[in-house]
Amino acid sequence: MNMHVKSIIIVMASVFVCLLHACKTKHGPMEDALSSPDHYEEGDTLRVDAALAPGLLSWIEYHRMSDTGLRMSAMPASGVIIHLDPMDTLGMTWKNYPDTLMAWSPDRSRFIDIWSYNHVMDTMRDGRLRITGGGPEQIVALNDLRRGQRHVLMFNGTGQYAESADWLDDQSFVICLMLVDETTGERTPDIMLFNLNDSLFTDFRYVRAIPGDSQPPTPGGFMRQWVQRRGLQTE
Repeated sequence: MNMHVKSIIIVMASVFVCLLHACKTKHGPMEDALSSPDHYEEGDTLRVDAALAPGLLSWIEYHRMSDTGLRMSAMPASGVIIHLDPMDTLGMTWKNYPDTLMAWSPDRSRFIDIWSYNHVMDTMRDGRLRITGGGPEQIVALNDLRRGQRHVLMFNGTGQYAESADWLDDQSFVICLMLVDETTGERTPDIMLFNLNDSLFTDFRYVRAIPGDSQPPTPGGFMRQWVQRRGLQTE
């Protein structure tokens, strides 16, 4: 190999390394931006790494049995960025539910609890845990282990209930909700993206409502399926 060819190879390698570094530098902030509500405009759709949001993807897959058009690309952002109101603080006295039911932040310092307010956990004769439903009201709580605080993120009634939560990083998470028209029974899937650093959230709502008589052919709904996949029993 002559010196001229060696020089070309060296130059090409140098350019490749520089481009690779530039891509990594550009890619990092972009990934961070995807978990921040203020980087989405009206009509944008949520972009997440599938590995970070298994609950969200299972939730969409489940409700696609009712409406095959349901996908994140059909859930545009509202374009409205809302500042979270100061959250009510409760004592850290939640029921001792299994870790597998809670949505944990990557650093394990926080978790989101959508279960303990309106569900009951007991132990069956064979030693297995059983989760049974309670009242129609639901508290979605953000639990901060470092500060020893439990915050009420949302209080839901019969017209809205959270079914799943996933952390995207240590400050951002998504909550999957179902909005219910109490007159017609129609259900509208909705995803809320929260960012604790900026106290912001925005929502990504399905473009149409799912008819009330179109329920997936599984008893107990998504939450019952979620529990059973974790080796727990339900009523």
